[in-house]
Amino acid sequence: MGATTSGQVCGPSGQVSVPSVKASAAEEVECCPITIVNTSLTIPLLRATEGRKYCVLCTKEKKRNKTIWKCESCNVALCITADRNCYKEWHKKKREPGQAAP
Repeated sequence: MGATTSGQVCGPSGQVSVPSVKASAAEEVECCPITIVNTSLTIPLLRATEGRKYCVLCTKEKKRNKTIWKCESCNVALCITADRNCYKEWHKKKREPGQAAP
């Protein structure tokens, strides 16, 4: 049975309503971008390069971009830069009905 989570939303009249959203058991762990390497254990000069992996979405598009980011629950390396946001695209495709995760 799914868990229920609540959040407060302020309505147009200033009243607060509390919507309920049911989450399935598979969605209990939230997707959140984290660094691949524990930065507290890394030498500051190497933080941007140590442990970089190829972005899963870029690799499917025949690009070879390395990233320090991964999704905490999906455990896949995904880019988050000013030029591209593979993290967002990956999860958008993952949520589309009838689509398997890329």
